[in-house]
Amino acid sequence: LDIIDRDKEFVVRGELPGVEKDDVEVTIAGNRLMIEAEREFEEVDEKEEFYRHELGYGRLTRSVALPEEVDPDNVHAELQDGILTVTLPKIRAAERHTVKVA
Repeated sequence: LDIIDRDKEFVVRGELPGVEKDDVEVTIAGNRLMIEAEREFEEVDEKEEFYRHELGYGRLTRSVALPEEVDPDNVHAELQDGILTVTLPKIRAAERHTVKVA
């Protein structure tokens, strides 16, 4: 996962190749983001013999602690081209202070 900290929001991006949007669940609890997804096993013709078989299938769960609380009512999640993007607005925008170096 990539977690980007912007002034007014966090953006979380993760790869979910082969996962349909109906098979993804995004949950917010306090400062914790939980992503659950499932990729169905594709039926294989019994006549096929694999030389190598590395594609993963099954349930995926990822939980991330965020450094600040977010507004759960305005979270937006989108799955496009195998990339999940979750935008989490912060409750309070970060205030930046510039310090002059002496």
